[in-house]
Amino acid sequence: MPRSHPDQLTGYLQSLNGCLFQLEELPIPTVAAVHGYALAGGLELMLACDLALAAEDSRLGDQHTNFGLMPGGGSTQRLPRRIGMPRAMELLTTGRWLSGVEAAAWGLVLRAVPAASLDEELEKLAAPLRGKSRAGLGWIKSVARRGQDLPLRDGISLESEAFVRYVATSPHPREGIQAFKEKRQPRF
Repeated sequence: MPRSHPDQLTGYLQSLNGCLFQLEELPIPTVAAVHGYALAGGLELMLACDLALAAEDSRLGDQHTNFGLMPGGGSTQRLPRRIGMPRAMELLTTGRWLSGVEAAAWGLVLRAVPAASLDEELEKLAAPLRGKSRAGLGWIKSVARRGQDLPLRDGISLESEAFVRYVATSPHPREGIQAFKEKRQPRF
């Protein structure tokens, strides 16, 4: 492989990570479904999503090291945050693949399901989200992501500030409370 110019590599990584950040920062929950392989770049794409389901027989891992490479799309940062440093280091340094079942046991994905029912399980996960307030979901996602690395007191403060801003600026909380009082589903 010919050597790449550093400026080309930098531009590529900025573009790749820009796309992953856009996915991660969408103001709605994102869900990945892994059927087959999510290795290296596929894993990095999945890690940028909020939730992931995997077929039991799928294969997930970071195989950059198997080819003398290192991640450039966020695995060294997102993977330890998702599954802890020791497990992340095992995957990052050994290139080991996990089955969907192992990935679920490690907390890498929400759950593993039989491959034949992956689409059905994905629908079961996504369906309840459709009727929720998009604004409310966006606030929850934003605060959870921004607060995950803060000390608890700072995270609670962040949540309190966001709660006040959300309730003061969105009609959805009022509609939700009114619907609760009237024993009906809210209309967002």
